[in-house]
Amino acid sequence: MDIRRLSVSELRLNTRDILEGVKFLHRRFVIATYGRPMAVVVNIEDWERLSGETLVDRAEEGEEREPEVELV
Repeated sequence: MDIRRLSVSELRLNTRDILEGVKFLHRRFVIATYGRPMAVVVNIEDWERLSGETLVDRAEEGEEREPEVELV
């Protein structure tokens, strides 16, 4: 699957369309600032597969904090 690169400005202007593409079409995006990657947007299923965690498990545990991400 293709990964499309977007600037923060493009994300700001098209947030809803981008998120719908991620959710329904399984699109993936790298968000860049000044040409440097700063974040990746993927759908929930991809995130759960990559992280080994599920949102259902987190909800059942009663955790409301953001998932921790290891920065490389």
